[in-house]
Amino acid sequence: MKRGKYFLNGVVGSVLLLTPFLAGCPAAWLLGGAAVGVGVYAHTTGELERTYEADLETAWQSVVQAIESMEFPVDSSLKDELGGEIKCHRANGTPVVVKLRFTPPKNTLISVRVGNFGDKALSEVIHINIEKKLRGGK
Repeated sequence: MKRGKYFLNGVVGSVLLLTPFLAGCPAAWLLGGAAVGVGVYAHTTGELERTYEADLETAWQSVVQAIESMEFPVDSSLKDELGGEIKCHRANGTPVVVKLRFTPPKNTLISVRVGNFGDKALSEVIHINIEKKLRGGK
């Protein structure tokens, strides 16, 4: 009986010791990354995702306004009833991709990737501008 107890304690201890190493993307998904307004950075894709309480059309217009206010020239733009994607670039040529996906009943998931491998800090700045536009700010 003692042997089983030590084994269980070892497993629990191992998980606790590994928690800081797991605290990246997978842990964020498990610990509430799906909550509205919480940003999740996917290291594998370089995308910073955030869910907004807005229908797709409102979110789309806010993204377009944010991109225009940041003076990113648009390279391509596609949208349908389920989502869309805007590809643009910064003045230095760094690509920026913003993807939108409608999640019923009235939410939109927006992901931003800056550069080929992602830039979390700059993606966050773009999300801040999108949020300002959603709130009606300049």
